[in-house]
Amino acid sequence: MALQSFYIPIATVLAVTSSQLIKLAINLKNSKSYAYEALFKEYGGMPSTHSALVVSTTSAIFFLEGFSTLFWLAVFWAAITIADAMAAKWYFGLRDQFVNEMYKLIPKSKHKELKEFEINVGHSKLEILAGAILGTFVSYITLLLIF
Repeated sequence: MALQSFYIPIATVLAVTSSQLIKLAINLKNSKSYAYEALFKEYGGMPSTHSALVVSTTSAIFFLEGFSTLFWLAVFWAAITIADAMAAKWYFGLRDQFVNEMYKLIPKSKHKELKEFEINVGHSKLEILAGAILGTFVSYITLLLIF
């Protein structure tokens, strides 16, 4: 089977991998240590892997089919995923702030059994944009290499 048949999944996997490697490099530069958590346990960060994934898939479909029905379906899927990457995680941040305020009301003797949440407010617009640009770029480069 020709490699061209797998262009869309290859482009998508390369975009996700590139995004995670960039996140790792940024985290290593900032913290000077290996940051497993930054890749698999934490949400957010530069660039957005969510947007890299959905935009690379959408771009790959566009590069192959143009403005097809499948492309428009992918656009709506991407829009929902990107909105979730910004909004839903922001709501989790609000929840974490509330839980931390409740934590302060617990007697100090119980603090060793509990811990405060790290507040995570999701992706910024810049992180989303960087992921989208990365996804488009990786899909285009993959297209040039495969076809």
